[in-house]
Amino acid sequence: MSGRRKISAMSAATDAREIFRCPFLGRALRFALALVLAAVGILAQTPRAQATVAWRDGLIIESYTLNCLYQTPEYGIGAFVGQLYDTSYAEPYVGERFYMRIHVAGLGHPCAHNYLDVQFVPPAGVTVSSVDDYPVRCFYQAPGSTEFSEIGAANGCAQPPFGIAANSAGTGYRIDRRQAGDPLPAWFLPGGGAYEFWIPVMSDRPLDGLQISMEFIAPIQAIDGVYNYWIYPWQTVYVAGVADPIFADRFE
Repeated sequence: MSGRRKISAMSAATDAREIFRCPFLGRALRFALALVLAAVGILAQTPRAQATVAWRDGLIIESYTLNCLYQTPEYGIGAFVGQLYDTSYAEPYVGERFYMRIHVAGLGHPCAHNYLDVQFVPPAGVTVSSVDDYPVRCFYQAPGSTEFSEIGAANGCAQPPFGIAANSAGTGYRIDRRQAGDPLPAWFLPGGGAYEFWIPVMSDRPLDGLQISMEFIAPIQAIDGVYNYWIYPWQTVYVAGVADPIFADRFE
């Protein structure tokens, strides 16, 4: 095996809430279609067995770049953050593992493509909690493809501990690519491609998902040789106070 495993068409609900305005509406619409494809099928492989689960996805945030051929401004990358949760709001609960995801898509075509510095800053009380059967998971969608392939640890999907990263959103962690023989920690992203990173976390307190202090922020730098913009997609985190006995099987 090459370390990559194809994921069948994904089957999750998503509420990615906004497709942005002109002047780049065509690219935004293509990104919207990519979100629909990205929000279907990976859930079939999640540890939850009985609960009805979906992604609570935040707003799409974009960077800007220059088109290599025409030297005109266009969107560079687009990204959002989501939380996997039970739609009845019974789960996740305090002390239970759940996934946060960071989705990054290449929208534009700068001459050097993009190299991504992907970081995350969890809210207070939320920590990374990875175990063998609940690891960090990384996925890649090649340009022109409708499928995501899973990237294994041997091919660069980093597992904790993560390096500490200070950024304007606070002190967080860096998801660096760790591949033998390749010292570059950034993720290469061509135009039309996409990555998705699933981070297992756990909260030591209830979170109502409504407060700014409960934001899970993903600082991402698109190193494109033009602007090298940072963007800061985010989503608030919801965690129930106690376990519901109806969901005794939980996610594990």
